[in-house]
Amino acid sequence: MQGPKDPGNNGSRGPSNPSISDHEYLTVVEAAARARLSPKTLYNWISMGKISRCDGVHHAGRKVVIHWMTFEAMVLRGGDPLGEA
Repeated sequence: MQGPKDPGNNGSRGPSNPSISDHEYLTVVEAAARARLSPKTLYNWISMGKISRCDGVHHAGRKVVIHWMTFEAMVLRGGDPLGEA
């Protein structure tokens, strides 16, 4: 007899958390909260050039947004955003 089906896993290969999508862009404050960093730290890293477009940082006019999946892979995990080692 099988147990109840996990409602968070629909068998797809996408992220297990339904609130995180491959196309999710976050503000610096939102990304900092997820990364457990200070927003000031992220702003400093951006202004010093420590993180840039290849790390998921994008400028939309005067607003800075961060592509979460890329940022997480490149900065937090220090790896390849496509998962190819």
